[in-house]
Amino acid sequence: MIQAQVPILEERDVVYGDFNMTHIVDELKTMQVLFIKTNNTATLDLNDNINFNTTAIYNNVSNVTINSDNIILSPGHYLIECCLGINNANNISNYANWNITVDNVEQDTKGSSTQDNKVGIDGSVAAISFTDTKTIRVKITDLGGTCSINNDYSYLLIKKVNL
Repeated sequence: MIQAQVPILEERDVVYGDFNMTHIVDELKTMQVLFIKTNNTATLDLNDNINFNTTAIYNNVSNVTINSDNIILSPGHYLIECCLGINNANNISNYANWNITVDNVEQDTKGSSTQDNKVGIDGSVAAISFTDTKTIRVKITDLGGTCSINNDYSYLLIKKVNL
């Protein structure tokens, strides 16, 4: 389990004579990590869900289920990142955009292989907290031309922390 010292700010009430309004408390927090690769073999279509290798490269996240096209997570606080290496038939005009979905709801930060004014590939990222079990997918949201996923350069990384 990955452990890190996280400084915590704690408010104090000055009405009762404590003139130290805030102080830092060192507290040990733990982080759980799930790291899996993609497992796509066909060319992409709009609205496809990305397939995953069901054997994780690393996983110490409790109560998680890895299925071929989704991940089921238990309640908690998560940071999820998905980067896709896109192969395409025409490097100039073909592109793919993708997004992380939580119970089929797209999150705020899309990933993209579009290279206009960029270096490299943007990943899709979602910071989420929930109290019920949720299903995570990665969905192709925009597509131009013929593209496929290079599984050697594509992954899903999920970090869970207890607050």
